[in-house]
Amino acid sequence: MKPTQLLNLGSQNKKDRFIAVFFFNYFIQGVSPMNLKRMETFITLMETQSFSLTAKKLGMSQPAVSQQLKLLESEVGTTLLQRDQFSLTRAGQIMYDRGKKVLKDLDSLEAEVKLAEEKVSGLVKIGASTVPITHLLPSFLKHVSETYSDLFYHIQTGGTMSIIDLVSKGTCDVGFVGTEEVPETLASLPIYNDRLVLIAPPQWDKDTDIKTICQMPFVSREKNSATRKEMESLLTKENIKDLKPVATVQDSGAVLAFVENGLGFSVMSYLSVHKAVEDKRVQVIHEFTPSRKFSFIYRKKQANDPVIKALENICRNFRKNRS
Repeated sequence: MKPTQLLNLGSQNKKDRFIAVFFFNYFIQGVSPMNLKRMETFITLMETQSFSLTAKKLGMSQPAVSQQLKLLESEVGTTLLQRDQFSLTRAGQIMYDRGKKVLKDLDSLEAEVKLAEEKVSGLVKIGASTVPITHLLPSFLKHVSETYSDLFYHIQTGGTMSIIDLVSKGTCDVGFVGTEEVPETLASLPIYNDRLVLIAPPQWDKDTDIKTICQMPFVSREKNSATRKEMESLLTKENIKDLKPVATVQDSGAVLAFVENGLGFSVMSYLSVHKAVEDKRVQVIHEFTPSRKFSFIYRKKQANDPVIKALENICRNFRKNRS
C-alpha cells in the first residue's frame, strides 16, 4: 500500500490516522525532526513570555531561541510573533493552539509505543466516589477497552475519603475521587474540572438570595463526601453556617431525587445535575467558585506497573479530550 493510500483510509480512527500522518511526514516526506524543536521553542516562548526564560528552560542560548523562531517563520512563510508588542499574529495563534496539540499527541504516541511491549491484562480493582462512578468512569473505561481488551474490573463505590483509604491500603488499585488532596503515598492526576452549584426545586423563586435559600430545608451528602466538605468550606466563605438539614444521603442520585420532589435544596456537582437542569427538573440558584477537580489516584510505589502506566496514559488523553 502506498503512503498516500494509508492517509486516505476512511476506516481509520483518529489515533491511527495521526500515526500514519506522523510517519508519512517525518520518515517518507523527509521533514526534519528539527521542526518539532522549532515548534517546541515557539510554544515555550509564548508560555514564558521571555526569551531568556525560554533559553534557560530548553537549555539553549537566547540567540538560538531567536534563530529557531526565525526558521519556523521562514518555514511557514509568515510572521508568527509581533516582537515589539510580544503578541501573536493570527497565524501565530493558530500555530500555538495546533502546535500544543501536536506535541501532546507525540508524547502520547511515544508512551503508547513503549506500553505496547508490556503486558496489560488481568483484574483491576477500582474505587470511585459517587459522582465519578456514574458520570466519568463509564466513558473512561470505554476508552480503556478500545486499547486494552484483556482487562477486567471490580468496582467499589463510596465517599471520596473512603476511596482514598481503600487505595492507600491497596484494597483498590486505583481510584476516581472528587479532590486533588491525597496522602503523600498516593499520586494524583486531575482528569476533569467541575463546579459546585446550589440547586432547588423548580417551583422555588429563582431570584431568592443564597442566604434566604439556606434557611430552607437542606438535603446533605454524608461526611465522607468530598462534595460535602467543599460545600461546607464554600458556604462558610459566604458567611452561612447554620443550615437546617432535613436528610443526609450517601448517593448523589438520591440527593437529586429529593430536591426534584421538593424536599429541600442542596449543593451538588454540576456534572451530576446538568441534565436535570436542562430538563427543568431542578434549577440552579447559585454557582460557586473556584472550580473543583476530579482526580485519578494510585499508590506511588505502583507507578511502574504496566497496568497503572496504561491507565494513567489513558487518563491524560481522557482529560485532554474533555477539556
